[in-house]
Amino acid sequence: MDDIIRPIGEPVSEYLPNIGVRLTHIKYGDMRYFSVKYLCSYLGINDYRSKVKSLRKKWFSEKHMFKVLYPGEKGKRTVWCIDQHGLTRWLMIMKTKKLPPDTQALVDQIQTKMLEEINRQFDPLDIIKRVLGATEQKPEDESEDNS
Repeated sequence: MDDIIRPIGEPVSEYLPNIGVRLTHIKYGDMRYFSVKYLCSYLGINDYRSKVKSLRKKWFSEKHMFKVLYPGEKGKRTVWCIDQHGLTRWLMIMKTKKLPPDTQALVDQIQTKMLEEINRQFDPLDIIKRVLGATEQKPEDESEDNS
């Protein structure tokens, strides 16, 4: 997990007018990487170092958190980044109670929208069946008289 990814290209910055924030990420191949420090700043989480430690303990961090050579105002530096899949998971499980009230509402709204989108596009039962290799069986008719 300590491997450094050296992204090709420059950071991409998108302005989010609803919250007045410019969200920056680095594109590397088909994946986008977001600085955990910047995300914490956007979300009102003051101690990003503690957040990095807690995220690294999460079950998904080995697949989705990396040190990235990140261009900044003073040149390139190595920072902890989370990829777009890890960001989605983090946002979905994030507890909002300790966030500032305006950020709580924003994250709650993001979580609701994500769930709506997932449920619109995917049937959770179908996914469970595919993962478990289940086949459809008709329930036995309990009304039959077997005498």
